[in-house]
Amino acid sequence: MKGKVIRYPGRPKKGILMRKIILIMLVLSLVVFSLLFWGQTRSYQQIKEEADILEAGLEGLRAENELLKKEAGLLKKKDYIEVLARKQLGMVRPGEIIFHIED
Repeated sequence: MKGKVIRYPGRPKKGILMRKIILIMLVLSLVVFSLLFWGQTRSYQQIKEEADILEAGLEGLRAENELLKKEAGLLKKKDYIEVLARKQLGMVRPGEIIFHIED
């Protein structure tokens, strides 16, 4: 029986134990990394949704601003002011007669 190595079944090899520890650490590292990545991705999506909503609101405000600029330009013209005064305030020139027709 020379040259044979006898191993006892109750005593694990050091290499197998180290492999198990490394595997457990690797799995735990992957779980932690996945959780962190998922959290960051979720935060990014929420911020992106908020940015999209704000961008849509900004576009609406820009359109409204353009309309107000056009109206401000029109308000510098006397003819436009006269039309508004006649329409909104019911003003008339001397000698004019106003007819109201109801539907």
